[in-house]
Amino acid sequence: MPKKKQPETKPKKNKGGRPRVVVDYDKLDKMCAIHCTGEECAALLEIDYEALNRAVKRDKNMSFKEYYAQKRAVAKCHCVEGSIQRQWMETQPC
Repeated sequence: MPKKKQPETKPKKNKGGRPRVVVDYDKLDKMCAIHCTGEECAALLEIDYEALNRAVKRDKNMSFKEYYAQKRAVAKCHCVEGSIQRQWMETQPC
């Protein structure tokens, strides 16, 4: 019985073009939490603002504006929660 020929696997070719931008989303989340602007975030990540917009759209399926608002809202909740806890501690008798 003759052996079947296995198809040759070709090495992946470089399609050309510039490599995709990799965004550190942990850093970006922290910058959004302290209300950095999109331009400031991009500058601190050492990428172009438009590249940041494209990367967020590609990775998170939303615009940077939506992503920023989402992360800013989470930070705002943490601030309010901390404020409530401080007020509660001040009103409790020792």
